Amino acid sequence: MNCLKSLLSLLNLLLVFSIYAKPPKQTPNYGIIFPQNKVNTLEIIVGKVNWDNIQADMKAKFGNEFGKSSFPKFDGKMPPMPPNRDADFVPSFGKGEPEYVNVLMKFKGKTYENVNFRLKGNSSLMQAWGSGTYKLPFRLGFDEMTNFNKKSGLHGFKKLSFSPGMSDKSLIREKTTADIFRQAGVYAPKTAFYKIYIDFGEGLKYCGIYTAVEVVED
Repeated sequence: MNCLKSLLSLLNLLLVFSIYAKPPKQTPNYGIIFPQNKVNTLEIIVGKVNWDNIQADMKAKFGNEFGKSSFPKFDGKMPPMPPNRDADFVPSFGKGEPEYVNVLMKFKGKTYENVNFRLKGNSSLMQAWGSGTYKLPFRLGFDEMTNFNKKSGLHGFKKLSFSPGMSDKSLIREKTTADIFRQAGVYAPKTAFYKIYIDFGEGLKYCGIYTAVEVVED
């Protein structure tokens, strides 16, 4: 009888542990997300509703519409500068960062739901936004994915940044710079090339070659 009670207690303990135990954190898989010998392909389904919300948010924060102006409207005033700013301080042209929207993402034969998508950048964003080009700089977050383990992110990564190589016809400047720093023994984010397709509500558009950049605080 005592053995049976001990066995039942052990089973109950294992059941409680299985319910509350946290899954182990996935080690980032650099070989999949940042391959150095090929170009990955990424499809993002933003959709018309999200695209309309993005445009409304950008107009509210930057004062201009998509394809209408390369610079935000300041009503004759430049954005305020902090009095004790650092030498590498970059002024923000808007009233806060663009908002995230939840999108669908397809990568390596799998579909990921509720991926966070937002535009990023200052001058690069303004240049692309004002000229009406769909090759926009953006970031992805994987904290709210519903059909995969969101705690593990995308193969161990919680966020990724994508740069379109604005004003760089070679498209290799950002990646080459990071590679040179790492080869010299200086810490630098991992990078890789991606072919990006985005559906803004009218079907997939080929947006071009981007540089995926590791988000260091991740």
